[in-house]
Amino acid sequence: MASPSLGHRARKILHALVTEHIETAAPVGSRTLSKNYGFGLSAASIRNVLSDLEEDGYLEQPHTSAGRVPTEQGLRIFVETLLTNLHVTESDKAEVVRRLSALNSAEVLIRATGQLLSAMTGGAAVITTLGTDHELLSELRFVPVRAQQVLAVVITRGGHVDNRVFHLPEPLGASELERVHNYLSSLVVGRSLQQLRAQVSAELETEQGQYRTLKQRVKALLDAAAEVHDQTERLVIEGRAQLFEQPEFNDVEKLRAMVRAFEDKSLLLTLIDGALSSEGVRVRIGSEVQVAEAPALSLISAGYKRDGRAIGTVGVIAPARTDYAKVMPLVGFTADLIANLLERREGL
Repeated sequence: MASPSLGHRARKILHALVTEHIETAAPVGSRTLSKNYGFGLSAASIRNVLSDLEEDGYLEQPHTSAGRVPTEQGLRIFVETLLTNLHVTESDKAEVVRRLSALNSAEVLIRATGQLLSAMTGGAAVITTLGTDHELLSELRFVPVRAQQVLAVVITRGGHVDNRVFHLPEPLGASELERVHNYLSSLVVGRSLQQLRAQVSAELETEQGQYRTLKQRVKALLDAAAEVHDQTERLVIEGRAQLFEQPEFNDVEKLRAMVRAFEDKSLLLTLIDGALSSEGVRVRIGSEVQVAEAPALSLISAGYKRDGRAIGTVGVIAPARTDYAKVMPLVGFTADLIANLLERREGL
């Protein structure tokens, strides 16, 4: 929470300085604030307030002759003041709905969302989705490739097609495969692969009759298909170039550090994972986005759900001076829209 010692005048001047810094990416001086924001104060009076804010840890001076920039603490105060008055502009809302609503494939939708968010924010969009094992299915087929090699074709309601090849300890005959598909035909639709495995396992526990061998075979096929698949979240990154065009990346070493970070998917998943279980929009600033040797960053993210269950996250990685008033509500709105669009597609 904001420090109780931060008075109304100091808060207004801090807000103005952060707003100016977000716009220019440069240190801000008292003359600029006096000229652009009309506080009814002289530059000297504003300078005294800035000095107090610096002493309290809200601002810092990159150079003694330069203006000031907000610290992490100053940015957090700024973000907290925004939380009571956040909304997506009608133009942004219309653009997001227009660009995403007509897309029929879940995979295309996720990619397009990343590209759109990057273009609208100037940051890099990072989106996660749980693997296809967690998506509701429309079809599941097993196709023999060689004597003991099988191709599993997993098709989700969202339109994603996942092909998985695995080996079996013994060949799968045509008649047995037909029995497998007949058995699965009434179970597949409306269940995820994860749920399907649980269902077959539960039936096996009570099955003592002639279908036990068949269900054991089905379970072996489902388990094998799951084991060859990467169970971690799928990670989509769009807009690296947009981010790297920001002035914070004029330093080559900082640029290289960020390139390495984008190559480390486990790091990005760790950073964004917290939003999956959080309500609303989550904001991380500076040291909370731990990317060694990179410039100060922010990560603004929100989870999206299906049937009350968290299934993915939408996030934007941007310089710490990003336009929070625009990006925070935009990320939240986009996450909610993705959830609604995916639910609509699965209901088709």
